Amino acid sequence: MRGSIVKKGNKWYIIVETKDEDGKRKRKWLSGFNSEKEAEKKLPEVLQQLNTNTFVDTNNITLRDYMQLWLQDYAKPNVAPTTYDKYTYAANKISEILGNMKLQQIKPIHIQQLVNKLNNSDVTPSTVLSYYRVLNAAINQAVKWQLILYNPCDAITPPRNIKNKMMILNQDEIQILLDESKDHVLYPVIVLALLCGLRRGEILGLQWENIDFYTGVIHLENNLVMANNESLLKETKTATGRRAVDISTNVVEVLKNVKKQKMSYKMLYGSSYHDSNFVCTWEDGRPFRPDYIPKAFAKILASANLPKIRFHDLRHTHASILLKSGVHPKVVQERLGHSSISITLDTYSHLLPSLQKSAAEKMATMFSI
Repeated sequence: MRGSIVKKGNKWYIIVETKDEDGKRKRKWLSGFNSEKEAEKKLPEVLQQLNTNTFVDTNNITLRDYMQLWLQDYAKPNVAPTTYDKYTYAANKISEILGNMKLQQIKPIHIQQLVNKLNNSDVTPSTVLSYYRVLNAAINQAVKWQLILYNPCDAITPPRNIKNKMMILNQDEIQILLDESKDHVLYPVIVLALLCGLRRGEILGLQWENIDFYTGVIHLENNLVMANNESLLKETKTATGRRAVDISTNVVEVLKNVKKQKMSYKMLYGSSYHDSNFVCTWEDGRPFRPDYIPKAFAKILASANLPKIRFHDLRHTHASILLKSGVHPKVVQERLGHSSISITLDTYSHLLPSLQKSAAEKMATMFSI
C-alpha cells in the first residue's frame, strides 16, 4: 500500500492507493492539510490504520458513524459517566433523523429540520435544546479535527428552552398522597422529598450513617445516579450540595420504622438479602434504580386521582410551603442546597407577590394611623 502527497489550490492532500473487495485499485483522497509538513506527519498514521483495518474514511463518514467516533475518542475520556450516557442517548436520537447523511453534506437547513422534527414530537423543549447542544459540541470538534470547514449549527437560532411548568400540591392533595403511599415501598422516598426537599439522587444515595437520629439531622454527602445503565454512587461535589438538613420528629419516626422493617426483612431473606446500607431499598435490600422512581410515582398519583406532576415537584412543593409559611428564603436555600439565594428567589418568584401582600397586612395590624 502506497501513499503520496499533492498540493491542490492552497491545501495539501494525502492520496492513498488501495484495493476494493474485488481487488481493483482505487484512490482515497484525505481532506486538505494546511502544510506539506502536516500532511507528511499524518501519512504514516493513515497507512498504519489502513493496514490494520482501523482507518475511518472521514471524507465519506456519515453523521451516525461520526457521532460514535466523537463519543469514543472525545466524549468518553473527557466527561463523567453520567454525562457520557446522556451524550450517547442524544447521539442515538439525532442519528435516527440525520444519521445516514454524510457529515460533510450537512447544511444549516438540515439542522433546522432536525430541530423542527424534534419540536413536533413528544420531546420536551429542554430535551430538544440538550440534543442540539450535543450535536453542536460534536460538530465543533469535527471542525477542530479538520474534518469539515465550518459548523452548520452556527447558522441557525438555537431552540428555545421553555422551562417545565412547576406544579405544586395543596395541603389536601399532600395528605391524600401521603395516605395513598403509606404502604408503598416508595413511601420513605416521598416523605424525604416532600417534607425535607431532597432531590431524587440525594434520597437514593442516603445511607444509615448519614442520619443522626439523636439530633434529627440528615447529612447529605452522596448521589445515586444512572451510568452505563447501572446505578452509580457519586460523592456530592459542591459545598452547598453537601449539607445538613434538619428533619422533623415525624420524619425521624418514619425513618426509624424503615430501619426496623429492614431488620425484619434481613431475617426473612437470610443470605439472599442485599445488605447495601442504603435507606431506601426494595424489601431484599437492593437499592432503587433512579429511573424507577418517576414511573412508580406516576402510578401512585393515578391511583389517588391526583394531578399529574413530576417527582421533582415534591421538592418545589416543600419550598413553596416553607416560603408561604414565612420561612426566610436563606433557610429555604440552605435546605434545598441551592448555590445562591438568587437561584431560590428566581425559582420561586411567583410566590413573592403574595408574600409582599402578607407583609403589608402584618404592618397594618401593628399600628393605628
